Amino acid sequence: MALSWAGQNPAAAAAWVLQFPEVTLQQGIREVVNTWANMDSGQALDWVKALPEGTTRDAALKSYVESIAYWTPTKPLKLPG
Repeated sequence: MALSWAGQNPAAAAAWVLQFPEVTLQQGIREVVNTWANMDSGQALDWVKALPEGTTRDAALKSYVESIAYWTPTKPLKLPG
């Protein structure tokens, strides 16, 4: 569901996924961020950077980096500092 919705409205899907219980949160984040980064990497990174520090942001950043490495391996990558 999250993957399908992310392809249509990644911001709404991301907000929805953040409400998931911890058990399914990581998978939902991975699906949304991977799809979003492929569609608009700048917006996806902005969303990741806006998350509060912690395990959720770490998971989102990991998914973002993996997605960029897969979809655009030659693109320079700027990470939050």
